[in-house]
Amino acid sequence: MIFYSSRYPVKRKFDSVKTDFGAFQEGLVTDISIVANIQPIDVSRELSLLPEGADAQDTIVIFSEVKLEPRGQQGKPADYIVVDGSEYEIVSIADFTRSPIPHFKSIGVRI
Repeated sequence: MIFYSSRYPVKRKFDSVKTDFGAFQEGLVTDISIVANIQPIDVSRELSLLPEGADAQDTIVIFSEVKLEPRGQQGKPADYIVVDGSEYEIVSIADFTRSPIPHFKSIGVRI
């Protein structure tokens, strides 16, 4: 159970596929909705989680019960969450599903 949370849209892109004719077909984008708690990043504790060149003001922390796909994870495209009209690419995720309050902690960077 995530406390003080709201519903947010997430864009999930599926892998591109190679057709029978050798051409690549872009993966489909599916819109899903998740319940999440969004917070600004705590730079004093989570500076190492920021990707190279990312600005802390353009970075958010997402707590949810849904696993979001980060960029570069097993070759899959990253998920994007929309918060206040801005899109954030998921760049990392931590699994806390074995804790007393099971959840995932994701880091999103504004694109």
